[in-house]
Amino acid sequence: MKKFFIGLGIFFVLAGIVFCAADTKDTSARAQALYDAPVVTMQDLEEWKNQDTQQEVVVTQIPLTGDLVSDPRKFLDGQFYYLKVEKWVYQKEEDEDSSGWEKEDGGSYTVRGDHVAAALDDQTELTEDNVRGLEWFDEFYPGGKNGDTRYQIWGLGEDAQLTAVALVGNGEVTVQKPSEGHAYLYFYGTEDDFYQYVEDFVEGDSFLLLIVGWFLAAICFGIAWLLRGHKASGNIFIMCAASVVAQKQAYQQLNDVEKLRFWGLKIAAIPLEIGGFAAIWMHSDSTLWITVGTVLLIFGVAAWMGSSASDENLEELEEND
Repeated sequence: MKKFFIGLGIFFVLAGIVFCAADTKDTSARAQALYDAPVVTMQDLEEWKNQDTQQEVVVTQIPLTGDLVSDPRKFLDGQFYYLKVEKWVYQKEEDEDSSGWEKEDGGSYTVRGDHVAAALDDQTELTEDNVRGLEWFDEFYPGGKNGDTRYQIWGLGEDAQLTAVALVGNGEVTVQKPSEGHAYLYFYGTEDDFYQYVEDFVEGDSFLLLIVGWFLAAICFGIAWLLRGHKASGNIFIMCAASVVAQKQAYQQLNDVEKLRFWGLKIAAIPLEIGGFAAIWMHSDSTLWITVGTVLLIFGVAAWMGSSASDENLEELEEND
């Protein structure tokens, strides 16, 4: 049974590598297609729209439509389609290393005009769910720069322009996501900002397959580790439970220093694993954060498994049984 899970773990490791490599080929081809697509300004789109065949293009300089609003708290002058203001408060602790700026949701707010859309498709209202990136406006300190409160302001101003991928031709324009699994339809900025997104995320999202494969492999190796020393086949749940009982008995034989190490590693493993899962879940569109999350998971699993009673104690108990 132990060999079965070792083999299954090896399979998942290899499957993660193979599927990641295969998907990387597809995403690289998709990214290259976006790089090769003609770049068309909104002003020249009508000419492309009337061609006989449909073609994928990158449309730039897309203006916004809808009602404009102003900042109700007057931190910023001007008119905006969308305004996002975040309040940050400096939390001073006795330990200087623990001090720092923390976002305060109670003082943060957003303001948006009615029926805000891109001129390329005025039927789809713009939200932070379908627009990537906002314009940075300013940072405001009510009590001066030495104060403990600041407001950071982003948004889409009246002169904001977006970039998008669209299929044009035969009198039609259809806005498309840059790749499957990506939520954004529009990108704030120029084609250079869009291409940076393609480089960072369209080309790099295959690593998630590798992470899933290695995570399943870690589970299999963990089960195989629990079953070590059990030569007879039988109900896997009973065998794992017997191994857990043996570990508890081995724990009782540890001295104080070894018990301190045991619990220290257990406690260290929990935030590492939670942090790893959180990084991957919350930033699944970022190769950097997926890599960071994977590293945290690896260290977390290693710390948890390294905290267990020594194999020598377990083998001695199993021989006595």
